Amino acid sequence: DDPGFMRYGPPLHYNACLGGQFISTDSGNIPIENIQKGDLVTTHTGRLFKVKEVMSKFEDKEYFEIELNDGKIFMLTGEHPVLCKRGWVRTDELTLDDDVMTIEDV
Repeated sequence: DDPGFMRYGPPLHYNACLGGQFISTDSGNIPIENIQKGDLVTTHTGRLFKVKEVMSKFEDKEYFEIELNDGKIFMLTGEHPVLCKRGWVRTDELTLDDDVMTIEDV
């Protein structure tokens, strides 16, 4: 029942999330701007992964707000991949028919 795309990481990208977005780590949920090299963050498969590098840049571009069924809201740039039932999809290519997967779905 495990779709193949669950075994692989997201496509390579700049991981553009707005500041203030919380990231699940081995120490609990912390704002993305507080993530440091060496921290352990939870992946799309529910496993912990050591952060190899952190990046920060400002770009004056459009951001997208994604609201999940449980009311959680994420703000991402258009190129950020999101795991859906149909695989990894760029944020700016999501449709209302896409079923965004969460860690609870893994």
